[in-house]
Amino acid sequence: MITMKKKVFLMALVGAALTACSNHDDVFTGKTQQEAQYEQNFIKKFGQPAPNHTWGFGNSTRATRAAWTGTQDNNIGVNTQATQWWKYIELPNPITKEEQAKVYGTFRKTHETNVKNPNWSRFFVQQVWTGTDTYTGTNKDNVEKTFKGSQINELLCGKSSEAMGHINNGNDANITTQNVHVAKQGDAYDPDNGEVRQLKENELPEGIMLIENGGTACFGFHNSADSKFYANYLMLEIDGAYYVGFDWELNDDNDKIYIPGDKDYTDWIIKITPGDYKKSPDKDNGEAWRVFCEDLGTTDDFDFNDVVLDVVQCPGWPIGKTIITLRAAGGTLPTNIYAGNELLGEVHELFGVQTKTMVNTRANGAVSRPIVVLEVAGNYSADGIKIVVEGKDGVKYTLTAETGNVPYKFAAPLSVDWADERQDINDKYVGFKNWVANENDKFWQE
Repeated sequence: MITMKKKVFLMALVGAALTACSNHDDVFTGKTQQEAQYEQNFIKKFGQPAPNHTWGFGNSTRATRAAWTGTQDNNIGVNTQATQWWKYIELPNPITKEEQAKVYGTFRKTHETNVKNPNWSRFFVQQVWTGTDTYTGTNKDNVEKTFKGSQINELLCGKSSEAMGHINNGNDANITTQNVHVAKQGDAYDPDNGEVRQLKENELPEGIMLIENGGTACFGFHNSADSKFYANYLMLEIDGAYYVGFDWELNDDNDKIYIPGDKDYTDWIIKITPGDYKKSPDKDNGEAWRVFCEDLGTTDDFDFNDVVLDVVQCPGWPIGKTIITLRAAGGTLPTNIYAGNELLGEVHELFGVQTKTMVNTRANGAVSRPIVVLEVAGNYSADGIKIVVEGKDGVKYTLTAETGNVPYKFAAPLSVDWADERQDINDKYVGFKNWVANENDKFWQE
């Protein structure tokens, strides 16, 4: 027999259960508690989104991969359209004499790497230093012979020590000067009436190469004195930039002369810098977007810098690829990037940091790291690059931007900067709230 007291207790239990369901997720809203709270806070702060708002993905289809009929060029080398680099990639600054001196001095006294492989496949190589040391050894006839440490006639790089390729125009421990931005002091470079750039007094007329389909996992050189290849190199990060130095070695089987490396990696020093795209090189068919993401680590922190990445389509050149440039990671949850179903990596691991470390968001303990440049075959749209977060509640969230709904990401031009850590997006761009209500009122055009 159920007493009145028991009835009241059971009704209270049922009411509590219904309340829990309505606050949590599935039965009534289809949302988890994290999502529901995030969307409620977004609307409270910025207002109800316009019903036709596409969040910058209006021209970005959800197809993940277009047919690719080209063939992969496995040659590592310079872009044949060398004089067009400046049109779509930010050129690294010329090497200064002060930079050269500091880098040389650091390599002279350093014998162990201080940085992880940055995993770049498209990057610039710049000439920093040609070695001046000489090496002496005695051959099979007891004749003393002297060699120059600069007797290096090829530069190698690759994704592994078993898969290295020859970088063009690297001979005698020197990158041949290319007509990219300077020729010699005082000369102006103005390809196709482009931006004029002149060498300043303290800048060096160094050679420069754009590497495609390369790798930064291993570097090496070919010794012209014994016609052998060596992987004697040291990679250092100096003032936020990356440099590679080489240690000359000789092992001539015919002349029976062996000169081991001396762990001094100054026989040749180069600088490597990722290719930073500012627009698609295929102006007729390619699109370019910057994507800003919120990862649900908190539900009221609308800085949209938890992941910031660029998606640049190159359907016609280079060879039907999409370039994905990871710029910032203000989130502290495990976050994976996919091109379609292909996992490209976890964002913090790609930056070479721990999951709890914020990267390139300029405040609150965030560290500074070089950008990460990824290449995938096919013509992906901005929305075809998926970002999947492992939430605090154990749920994996794919960050979406559904038309007319509260966004977990949005897309804008490559010129749009991201907010600092914990800086509200509406403080960074006062027109953001207006954009939520009207897609045509673009906050970046103020």
